[in-house]
Amino acid sequence: SSDVCSSDLRAPTAAGNSTPAPTAAGTVTKTVVVIETTVQGVDFTALSNNVSLMASFKGMMQNGIATAAGVPAANVKIVLSAGSVKVKAEITPTATMTAASLSTKVKALPAGTLATALVGALTNLPGLAAITTGTLSVTAPVFTTKTVTIVASTTAAATPTDESTSGATDVKPADRKSTRL
Repeated sequence: SSDVCSSDLRAPTAAGNSTPAPTAAGTVTKTVVVIETTVQGVDFTALSNNVSLMASFKGMMQNGIATAAGVPAANVKIVLSAGSVKVKAEITPTATMTAASLSTKVKALPAGTLATALVGALTNLPGLAAITTGTLSVTAPVFTTKTVTIVASTTAAATPTDESTSGATDVKPADRKSTRL
């Protein structure tokens, strides 16, 4: 599953390195808290075939995990995969917390609290009952941390690279627009 995250990396680095590689200009290395759980009783294929239901499902998982972790939903990245529905959430700590303190906080949640909250939210998700077989349940979460390299989009565009040496093609469309005015 680490291959899924490799598409986010700008520089070719090995996923999962414990020692952060030197980062290119415009990238930041951060430690995130990872929560993995499984939603049982939901047909992953049927879920993936329904784009709006899949988006709603991911949104509910994102919001539920963000609420439990005490971070904004934007700080939670959700990846779903087959096997009932495997949920992998990567939680980026806010500016006022460390990965260690966030990890301690989520691990301290009473057993079953997160699972119960997620099942409650999913039970009310319109359309999910149609692709649910048996009892809807969420397994006990497994918590880990990992280091990821994040490309800072605001500085990446301003940083010249070997790939962007053909600046003329980027300028021509702007010139055409200005001559039409």
